[in-house]
Amino acid sequence: MPAGLPSFKGLVEAVLKKMIIPNARQTGPDEAPAWRAFREGRYDEALSILENPKDGYEPKQVREKVRGCLTQDSPSLDKHLILAQLADLDKEHGRLVTTNFDCLFDKAVNDLREQEGSEHQPDVHVAPALPPAKPQTFRGLAYLHGKLGDSPDDLQLVLTTADFGRAYMLEGWARRFVVDLFRHYHVVFIGYSVEDIMMRYLVSALAAIREENEKSPQQFRRSYAFAKKGAESTVDERQWRLGIEPLLYDAADKSDEHRELWRILKEWSEDHRGKFTERRYKVTRLGQHPPKNENDIQEMAWALKDIEVARHFADSKAHPGWIAPLQEKRLLGLPTSRNDKGDPIAVPLVSQRLTDQLALYDVTQELSRWIVKCLNTPEALDWALREGSVLHADLRRQVRFRLDDEKTELQPAFRKIWQVLADDGYAHMLSEKHQGAFLLSIPRLVPGAVSAKQIFLNRLRPLPIFKIKDDFHAVFEGLHDKPKDPNRPADWCAIEVGLVGIRDRSEDVKRFRDRAEDWEGTLSSMADDLTVLLLMAMDWLREFDLAAPDGDLTYLRYPSISPHEQNRYAPTWTRLIELTRESYDALVAAGNQDAAARLARRWQSLPYPVFRRLALYAATGGPNA
Repeated sequence: MPAGLPSFKGLVEAVLKKMIIPNARQTGPDEAPAWRAFREGRYDEALSILENPKDGYEPKQVREKVRGCLTQDSPSLDKHLILAQLADLDKEHGRLVTTNFDCLFDKAVNDLREQEGSEHQPDVHVAPALPPAKPQTFRGLAYLHGKLGDSPDDLQLVLTTADFGRAYMLEGWARRFVVDLFRHYHVVFIGYSVEDIMMRYLVSALAAIREENEKSPQQFRRSYAFAKKGAESTVDERQWRLGIEPLLYDAADKSDEHRELWRILKEWSEDHRGKFTERRYKVTRLGQHPPKNENDIQEMAWALKDIEVARHFADSKAHPGWIAPLQEKRLLGLPTSRNDKGDPIAVPLVSQRLTDQLALYDVTQELSRWIVKCLNTPEALDWALREGSVLHADLRRQVRFRLDDEKTELQPAFRKIWQVLADDGYAHMLSEKHQGAFLLSIPRLVPGAVSAKQIFLNRLRPLPIFKIKDDFHAVFEGLHDKPKDPNRPADWCAIEVGLVGIRDRSEDVKRFRDRAEDWEGTLSSMADDLTVLLLMAMDWLREFDLAAPDGDLTYLRYPSISPHEQNRYAPTWTRLIELTRESYDALVAAGNQDAAARLARRWQSLPYPVFRRLALYAATGGPNA
């Protein structure tokens, strides 16, 4: 319409005026049926009535009038050019579908090619000779409802009720094309209202697709349509709910209700065509400071989807305040493939599970280089902990390389934490814990059964768990207003010890106990192994300044070495203290006094007060005290 051509309604009205005397539009029993259909909004039906032979009009006569109404000597192509730019019709990957009959998009593409110096001539597909609308088969410009001059007397144009029925139902070629569009692409409608005849048929086709989808694992992408603000309250909600989401724009200018839409589309097309230089400038400018508003985030996320721009961003010194917004926009975990159901498979830089077997998306891979530059910031650490702490193999490798670089300056606290997060063994253990190793089957423990014993010990492996320190912990530890110590990891996050396959102090171990053929005999055979695991847990606490060879807090966390009610609130990892003491008791009960004495002497030689407490337990009679 901005080019001077009529809407579909205007087209039908102009044809009726040319073929039926205007006063036949009067209401009442003498009103011409075609005018009555037009007045009731059934524009395609009005043309069908005109083409009915008994009314004296041949289809080619109607089509001739249509052609005359759509002929413009000097059309304005600026709006067509905007859409051609957005659709990249001068490039090999460009795609655009139009329901217009005129040839103005062809002209706009030629102007765009000349403007850009492009030698690419896009494919032009005219209904009904449409290709499958799939990424590997559909490129270029498609005239979904036909094009003027492409068929004799323009009889292939989809104009009348019969034409629409044939295209979408009887022969179904338009419906098949639309089905593939909705399946493989995010379709965006421009220049339609929900009441348009074309939109009604397209929405009906989409409804049929959704119904089919309920019986099929195939997935369909979301579709959108531009709509004036306020219009969503007047349109038929039952039609929009079928899967077309309105994108609202301001229509405050009554003289040109769509001016704001075209302004935005023009700006969008200029950004889109700006290529690397403009996008590089955009991310450099925005990246100097944390994002100020949602618009900054949207622009940054859009620009970074270009691999060259992402590479430039990674080479820059962008503010770490962008980490969380880019995570929210999923740029730090873009999908690289789809599963059997068509769902995208995201490959994140950090998650709760190992994704080492999947390659990172190229943009995400570039952004990981920038993340590694931010290791000395709380933003990067908080992001990693919030997302699950299991780093992808590529990120782990980059972190290790940066930590090994002598030029890298990191606060000791951050260095300690990232050294653990970047360790391959730690990533595997933490992933195993997140996936619920405690829910796996319980083997039957029998003295001498190496495999069952090893499974049990593997689930008791201690590992540090890092979490974001909330306000309660900060106030409790007196750190709320206190400057954080760059040498103390516990000032920057909450640190505790966990066990890979033990979630609950009593219940998870009880499952092994209940299935064991000889629990006491198995414990006695694992006495040294349990001592090693407890020592490992204490070493982890020492690593993060939560224990020392001559001091630990087990007298608070696990007050009584002997069984006692006051231990009921002890953290899960202290199950290792309990099992270590029980292994000594099992040796004594079995009459193996030499092995029990050797175990007690070993405790005396180990650092940490918890082992001296165990040795005192043995010295005072142990279970027989």
